[in-house]
Amino acid sequence: MPTEINLIPKQTFDASALVSGIIADARLYNKVIHKFSPQLVTNSIVLVDDDELHWDVKTGDYYHFYLALRIEGPVAGGFRFKLNPSAGSFSIFGFCQDALGVLAAGGTLPYADLTIAKIYATISANPTFILVEGYIEAMDNGTITLQWAQGTANATETRLAVGSFAILHGAIPP
Repeated sequence: MPTEINLIPKQTFDASALVSGIIADARLYNKVIHKFSPQLVTNSIVLVDDDELHWDVKTGDYYHFYLALRIEGPVAGGFRFKLNPSAGSFSIFGFCQDALGVLAAGGTLPYADLTIAKIYATISANPTFILVEGYIEAMDNGTITLQWAQGTANATETRLAVGSFAILHGAIPP
């Protein structure tokens, strides 16, 4: 006689949580955010909020995420980025897999605190990609926003291009 094995507890889905914009249980949460328009930075190392790559998180939940960032611009301009949480307490760590040049500052890769800017003095090609995978532990409700700029100020524009995206999944706490 077959036996039913439940590896993940059965859950009910609260549709009213979707209306309020907060998912009742992060394990039911899956979101894909696409970049539909390019964003430009010229001659600046000041981190700016990305117009499209940001998402809300809920207190006490864990999230697993992927970022694929398509960088276009001068090789000498480099690239810097971080994930910036809104006011509150968050833990954001991840692995960076990239086609960029030498990391100039911002911690040891591949595993690093992604709330501290990762700075590449140069990039190895134009265009190039940064692939980031990580986890977020949200101790408060808030928003996580990708911030980015040139690695070194360069008069030629650097662009976070169309085709960049983020994927966010609810995760089961450790």
